[in-house]
Amino acid sequence: MFRDDLSLFMVGQLGDMAKNVARKSADNIANRAHNPFSLFEGREEKYMAVGRSLDSQLGTRLQKIAFYCARYTYGFVNVPNIVVMDENTEGLTVETLSYPVENGMTQCLYWGGRAEDRLSVSCRRSLSASPERLDGKVYRFGGAEIQEKIQEIKGIIHGQGGKMPMDLFYLDPDENAHTYEIKAGGNLDTKNKVENRNEVMRLEKVFSMFGNNVSKFATCYNNRGEGSDPDGAIFGLLDGAHKVVGRHFWEEVLPLAEVSYDEFIALYADAFVKARVRDIIANGN
Repeated sequence: MFRDDLSLFMVGQLGDMAKNVARKSADNIANRAHNPFSLFEGREEKYMAVGRSLDSQLGTRLQKIAFYCARYTYGFVNVPNIVVMDENTEGLTVETLSYPVENGMTQCLYWGGRAEDRLSVSCRRSLSASPERLDGKVYRFGGAEIQEKIQEIKGIIHGQGGKMPMDLFYLDPDENAHTYEIKAGGNLDTKNKVENRNEVMRLEKVFSMFGNNVSKFATCYNNRGEGSDPDGAIFGLLDGAHKVVGRHFWEEVLPLAEVSYDEFIALYADAFVKARVRDIIANGN
């Protein structure tokens, strides 16, 4: 049952997060031991270090939870780990490849080659005895419109070093592409807000051959509370079609027939307790 599986998954993610936060906060304190300009100590220093570590860790874990939910909602193959685009005599080929969540939850778009060749050494080794756990699709696009787009798409991907990591990508049942740049709250500094806006638009262009494709800047929660306009300059850089905040984001990736947003938040709160996040961060174990 998805509800039980999701609960176990979140307990595991939050438990790992708590251990990493405890370790990294201790490292942060040690690294600042000789800083004569930071005069905090004891609990003050610990809480500041914990806050820095928790902020960086929480966004990553929420992104993985979103991936897990989307894969259940839209299917294993439709939420791939690897996407490879390449030019051929007829137009454009898009190959996808998915592997189990225990082998990783990253997603990346590449230009050229075969999807299987993009597997990491550790992933290839882990799955060598059970290749049936890999699955994917091949999509072919042709025609004058695609021919006009190929060079732009190729240029965008090469401009990013030949690969584009994606926070979340999936294809819905109508084969419309959905891509997201995900942040926990969305109140970004000046440099990050512009780059995140640009990444949203780049992703929309490279997947433009997939139906009513849409790319969005997404936040895991509304930093001013549900029902209010979120705080952050990036929200003014994007129109309503290219941003989704808090509840509305989760309602796009959750299997709502089985778990509503409110039920999801309750499951998360329960998993937070079961994972002993407070105890681990406070006591280091």
